[in-house]
Amino acid sequence: YCSKCAGAIYRRIKTAYTCSACHVILHKACINEVSRRCSLANKDTLTLMCRIAPAHGLHEQNYCCYDCGTEISYSSTKVHTCDYNGRYYCQECHKKTLHLVPARVIHNWDFKPRQLALQSQEVISFLTDKEYLNIENLNPQLFDSVSVMNQLRDLREKIILYKAHFVQCSRALREGVFLKTQI
Repeated sequence: YCSKCAGAIYRRIKTAYTCSACHVILHKACINEVSRRCSLANKDTLTLMCRIAPAHGLHEQNYCCYDCGTEISYSSTKVHTCDYNGRYYCQECHKKTLHLVPARVIHNWDFKPRQLALQSQEVISFLTDKEYLNIENLNPQLFDSVSVMNQLRDLREKIILYKAHFVQCSRALREGVFLKTQI
C-alpha cells in the first residue's frame, strides 16, 4: 500500500517508487505530495543509537518542524521535542508515543520509555533486528556497575570457550552439538 494515500499499489497497472533506505512505497502520483524526509537518509540519526542527543534550540531549525518543515513556535502548544534526537516537531510528525531510547539504556541503564517523533521510531524499528551494538566498547563501566551485565559477559566468555572445545572434540562434531547450540 502507498505510504501517503494508503491506496493499493498494483505493480502491473500503476508505477510505484520505493525508498532504498527506509523502504517506503509511494504511488507515482503521490510522490510530490510527500513533505516528510526519509528517516534513514540522515546518517546523524543512525549515530544517535549510541549517543544521547543534546537539546537543540528551535532557532537552529528556523522555527520549523524538523521532519516536514511546517512553521512552529515556542508559544504554540503544538511543539513537541523528540528525546531520541533533541529536535522539535509539529504534532503531525510527533504523536507523543513512548519508546525506549537505546542510548539511554547503554549509558544510564534507563529503561523508561520516552516520547519520540515518528521519524525516530522508524529508525529504531528499522535497526532493531539489524544493528548489534558492542556495549562493552560503548560503555565499559556498565559491566562493573550492573551485576546482570557482568554475569552476561562471564557467560558469553564461557560460551566462547565451549565453542572452541566443540569444534575440536570429535564426539561433539559427530553428534552435531555445535550445530544444535547455534553458537
